[in-house]
Amino acid sequence: MMAAEALPDGAITLSEGMELQWCNQTASEHIGLNLATDRHHSIFNILRAPEFAHYAQQREWEGPLLLHLEKEGIDKSLSVQLTRYGFGQFLLVTRDVTQVEKLETTRKDFVANVSHELRTPLTVLLGFLETLRELPVESISDEQRDRYEQMMLEQAQHMQAIVADLLTLSTLESSLPTEGRPVRMSQIINQALEQAKVLSDGEHIFIENIDSSLCIVGSENELTSAISNLLTNAIRYTPKDGTITVSWFPTEDGGAIYSVEDTGIGIAPQDIPRLTERFYRADKGRSRATGGTGLGLAITRHVAVRHNAELSIQSRFGSGSLFMLRFAPLRVRQIEEPNL
Repeated sequence: MMAAEALPDGAITLSEGMELQWCNQTASEHIGLNLATDRHHSIFNILRAPEFAHYAQQREWEGPLLLHLEKEGIDKSLSVQLTRYGFGQFLLVTRDVTQVEKLETTRKDFVANVSHELRTPLTVLLGFLETLRELPVESISDEQRDRYEQMMLEQAQHMQAIVADLLTLSTLESSLPTEGRPVRMSQIINQALEQAKVLSDGEHIFIENIDSSLCIVGSENELTSAISNLLTNAIRYTPKDGTITVSWFPTEDGGAIYSVEDTGIGIAPQDIPRLTERFYRADKGRSRATGGTGLGLAITRHVAVRHNAELSIQSRFGSGSLFMLRFAPLRVRQIEEPNL
């Protein structure tokens, strides 16, 4: 029995009449058993699931049964396998596969989302190529050809951006974070601001509040990606003549905050918890129209986790948004500014 208690799976022994004889602690946690009060009671009175009753009453069990249970408001997926042992006795083995199920669901959703995201630009690209191939050269004006080529280029660049972001996400998810080195955040924030202003093309007002003495120990490439993503999002979702405020400052507890605040279209409350999901867009039409891949905030969240930071989002629909990366004190370094 001591060996059974050490098993990572649940183990339950049942009598010939399917009454509980013994179970290990793992099985108690899986099903909610209390050996002191449930011993000699029918397993069907304890595990009240019609599909389990149907499964257990079979003569033979070729494979396990997947059960979806709810315990204290939490959904749980259990794999249960019945087998005979000894003389007229049964062994019920339980395994918690909740996380495996979630990962499989995530994988399926991810494949479906990637296929959907690439299908649209591919369809547009193929449509224009077929048009140019099938129509006589003289039937298309130079202006039309230029417009078609420009639209094909935009769709190809959009697919390239999706693939690049997917590779970045894959690297973040599959590699261990490195300790890194002190990165002067003011430098990469200023570089990101220069690129953002080119993207804005003079349509937005930028306010900057950046402490040049603060460094973060980490990966410069990853931090650059997170900083740029928040800035790019602000530009995409802020109408012309809107204001974008970029701040980088220390906190009282020794940490530091990078924030991007805009006066844009804002985010509906029901969308905020899902913004960091891959390919989730609060405004699908606007995001695609401005070249968004739907992966920027997912990348930013991963970078935050790898740098002991927290990504927080505050917004009111129609009144702008505030995105903040709050870094823990253990990552922050302060350097002295040279005397001028």
